[in-house]
Amino acid sequence: MAVVKTIKKIKNTGILYNLNNRNLTSPDLDFKKINLIFGWNGTGKTTLSRVFRSFELGEKTETLERYENCEFQIELDSGILLDQKDFSKNRNIRVFNKDFISENIFQDKDNPDKIKAIYYLGSEKIELTKERKQREEKKGLISKLDIQLKSKKEEQEKFEKDSAKIIKNNLLGIKNFQHYFKNNFIESFKNLKEILSNKKKTLEDFKLTQDEFQLKLRTVKNSEILIGWLDDLAESAAKIDDDYLNNLNNELLRKIVSIQRTIEKLKNDPDLSKWIQEGLSIHQQRDLFKCEFCLQDLPSNRIENLEEHFNKDYISLINNVGEKIKEISSFKIKDISKVPNDDVKKLAIDLNEEFDYLIKKLKNKEGNILKDQSFDKNTISELSQKFSNIKKSTDDLSSSIASEAVLLEKSSIADFYEKYNSILKEKEKIEVQKQLLEEELEVLEVKIKEGENSILDFNLPAEQINNDIESFLGHSELQFESNTDEFDEVYYLIKRNGEPAFNLSEGEKTAISLIYFLKKLEEDGFSPSDGIVFIDDPISSMDSQFLYSSYSYIISSIEKENSNDLKIGQFILSTHNFDFLNLFKKKYWQIKYSHNPSRRRCEMFMFKVYLNPESERCSNLYLLDNLLRDYDSDYHYLYSILLDFERSNEVEQGELETIYPFPNIARRVLETFLSFKFPAQKDLQGKFNVIKHDDISKQEKESIYRFINIKSHGTLRESESFAPEVLDPMAKNQILGVLKIMRILDPTHCQGME
Repeated sequence: MAVVKTIKKIKNTGILYNLNNRNLTSPDLDFKKINLIFGWNGTGKTTLSRVFRSFELGEKTETLERYENCEFQIELDSGILLDQKDFSKNRNIRVFNKDFISENIFQDKDNPDKIKAIYYLGSEKIELTKERKQREEKKGLISKLDIQLKSKKEEQEKFEKDSAKIIKNNLLGIKNFQHYFKNNFIESFKNLKEILSNKKKTLEDFKLTQDEFQLKLRTVKNSEILIGWLDDLAESAAKIDDDYLNNLNNELLRKIVSIQRTIEKLKNDPDLSKWIQEGLSIHQQRDLFKCEFCLQDLPSNRIENLEEHFNKDYISLINNVGEKIKEISSFKIKDISKVPNDDVKKLAIDLNEEFDYLIKKLKNKEGNILKDQSFDKNTISELSQKFSNIKKSTDDLSSSIASEAVLLEKSSIADFYEKYNSILKEKEKIEVQKQLLEEELEVLEVKIKEGENSILDFNLPAEQINNDIESFLGHSELQFESNTDEFDEVYYLIKRNGEPAFNLSEGEKTAISLIYFLKKLEEDGFSPSDGIVFIDDPISSMDSQFLYSSYSYIISSIEKENSNDLKIGQFILSTHNFDFLNLFKKKYWQIKYSHNPSRRRCEMFMFKVYLNPESERCSNLYLLDNLLRDYDSDYHYLYSILLDFERSNEVEQGELETIYPFPNIARRVLETFLSFKFPAQKDLQGKFNVIKHDDISKQEKESIYRFINIKSHGTLRESESFAPEVLDPMAKNQILGVLKIMRILDPTHCQGME
């Protein structure tokens, strides 16, 4: 991968509201192979590292997600632009920041064995561990919900059975409720709920008082006896319709049979015809040849003639008419006098009259079988309508009685409604919770499977960690013991002085994470030679004594074994600690290349805060301030000013404007120097008193002390005019005398400074 050339912009991202490269317009000021960034806390260092980490992870980091309108644009030396539109491709970048710490060192506080301090290292392994724990938690929750759901279902079923039994007992004696069970209760509840959902009626509209309920119950029970009569009426009336009447008309009443030999006398006399037909049947059955009425011999052809008149078709039609008469007679309502209701009795009488009319019509046909007795079309329509009206009337009466019973049932359901509805809602809530957990578990199982297939184990041996930690922290209080969990994943038992270390300090977590991060640079998936390593504030939570440990570990991880050359493509370090910055500056910032910046392999930047037009704090990237760039400390800077004074010509050394600030400068430099040399002395006078050297006279000491001590303090006299003592020809000697004392007392130190 190409390395970073410049950060063109970062917008709408916290304090990096409008970071751009307008302050770094020269190509000579682009990012180099080594890049040091200085900035106080809250100036945007970690935010910048998170932008880089987004391109490492292939997705916007969680902490940057809250900046919906953020924009990034980083230009690589290959000309490629990285921006917020596409994080999908993982880049050959590795970023260490506080997010890495939190994601790569995890204490399992929920392990079953509470006496062990268990830690996992590595974001992928930690994520997989957390997902597995979530899986077990979700399975446990689902099991609990199963128990709750079973209990709630049992409660529901018991309530349904008990309620149905109560309703059945309350409505005892009403036919429709003789076989009333929980399914009936459930169905009635659903019907009532649907009615209530339309909001046309409320639950209170269905509730009856005890007196109202009992009165209506007695009315319904008294009406129940009519149900049997009404059922019979409805059933009988329903038997006669257009199809029945048309069939009756066509197959019987209108039908005329042909006769082989017609006996006119019989044809025109129905009563005689019927009497002779019955007599013929008797004679045929008994094989008689004498008339049983007159006992005379029958003429030889009499039986034959009669058989030709009363042929098979004739007899069949007669019989069919007779059967239809019997059938319709069976439809009639019996014992009408016993009907206990006048309205129902009248319907029964009307129905029987209609049946009698049909029977009469059939009997006419039976009496004169050779005559057309059919109805016309209008008569059939009228008859059908009469039967239909009778059935509707019976249905209406039945419905009226049934609706009263239904009102009683609905009143009972209304009494149970709220409790039952509450049970159903509680059960539904549990079912929804369970379904959501099962869906989450299904997704989690997929993630775990993918994690198990893709995870690349990078396990540091406990012995190596212990050596590194001891070297880093300077003590062996912390000891790691590696072990494997039930999924064969490596974890570490951490002990402090032999006891479980349940709580690591932030500094210890940072140290462990930094060691882990630097070791991981060797793992597969990262190509060091063309990769970018960004380390953000690695000592932010460490004590100052760990500056050198952090520095040495970083250097040993990014440089080749036997040279100062980097084994990584590009290194970016951001820090708020100037002493830490100085360690890298001294190593990589080569003054000999200052006249030709393009040859430098190191560049130094700093974040500076300003107020935008809305008076909001914003930060941008600048070159490191010259003072911080050229000097390692206040002491180095002021010492260089003394040297510049020493090297200036006599005219400059005699100018008041040049000399006037030097009492303060000389005092700061000399007092700092003497504090290193004689740390036991608390004040400047005491430090001067212990200066003992043959080349430094007492008179020189007193003169210099007076000059740097008195002239570095303001008085009323200076408020009225300039202090003339600084114009004394000896003033130059006092200033240079400071350098003389320092060179005599510690020539090696001064040579190094100069």
